[in-house]
Amino acid sequence: MSTNAQLSNILRISSDCHADALPATYLDHMPTKYHEAADHWWLDYAKEMIQGTGTFFDQEALEEFSELSG
Repeated sequence: MSTNAQLSNILRISSDCHADALPATYLDHMPTKYHEAADHWWLDYAKEMIQGTGTFFDQEALEEFSELSG
């Protein structure tokens, strides 16, 4: 078996991606009384990320996040 054939069967999972779910996903897992505070937090977080455009996050990622998060 060639090296390429062996490598095609490897699944690599990165655990350092700092990925998050969309904001609405979290609401399903917290009491309703915290939803408004969570919405405010997400808005502040998104504003902070937008201010970082060109530094940590690229424009394409921010546009996709905006589309998906509404």
